[in-house]
Amino acid sequence: MLCHKAMFCAAALMAATAWAQDARELVGLINAYRTAPQECEGKRSAATGPLAPDSHLEGVRTESGARLQNALKARGYAAAHAHSMTLSGPGSASAAMNLMKQRYCRPMLDPRYSNIGVSRDGRTWRIVLARPMRARSARATTGAASARTSRRGRARRSG
Repeated sequence: MLCHKAMFCAAALMAATAWAQDARELVGLINAYRTAPQECEGKRSAATGPLAPDSHLEGVRTESGARLQNALKARGYAAAHAHSMTLSGPGSASAAMNLMKQRYCRPMLDPRYSNIGVSRDGRTWRIVLARPMRARSARATTGAASARTSRRGRARRSG
């Protein structure tokens, strides 16, 4: 019985390792696609540059919109822009890329995105593109709120 469990665990580990390698390969294919001018939806697009992998974006299981923003925030990634794509069926990174070119050329070529997270579970691929909020503007907002709170406290004490 222990032998069967060990064999199952070893097989699961090998599959997970292969899927992680495929995810890295897909990131490379997407970055190669982005770094050259492309045709998308009948229009020529300029090169947009590569995306930086970010582990916060990997494995997010939600679609775009407010749910995606909340899921990323829960993982410690405050996104200014985010887009999620799910593919079912492709057995390899190159097959996934071919499908993405057909269905998702616009978000893949969007210059607003700077980070990427890719995960794979069997024949299901999850790709998240995002750009974080600027740290300076987030700090400025927090600082402004602190200043308002501080001024209110002083006004109450002096009144």
